[in-house]
Amino acid sequence: GLERRKGGWRDEKSGQDVFEVLLKRPLGMDLESPTGEQGVRVSSVEKGSNAERAGIVEGDRVSVPGRTPLSPWREDASSVLAAVSGQDRVTGLGDAPVRLRFMRAPQGATSPPSKSGMGWGEQT
Repeated sequence: GLERRKGGWRDEKSGQDVFEVLLKRPLGMDLESPTGEQGVRVSSVEKGSNAERAGIVEGDRVSVPGRTPLSPWREDASSVLAAVSGQDRVTGLGDAPVRLRFMRAPQGATSPPSKSGMGWGEQT
């Protein structure tokens, strides 16, 4: 079930707050794929950036749309990296804004994200 939230919704099954954005470039955030975890997380957000203005915070998990409207959202590192680097037709090519979904655990429910693992900077 889903519970409507300001700017997004709460997934009652996972307990996470979920929101989607069409984020302008440059995004102004760094991403990482922590060792031992699935998916990609925001490792830092640049002050005054498009990511910060959209409400994205360190620790948010990131996913991108599937290839068709009925496909599930993709959370794997290669799909997310292709999207944020402007090389994915579904989420936006080149300098076009990128469509992303962010998942956030309720406050106090998670520890800070790990700094280990495969990381990359997206400061374009």
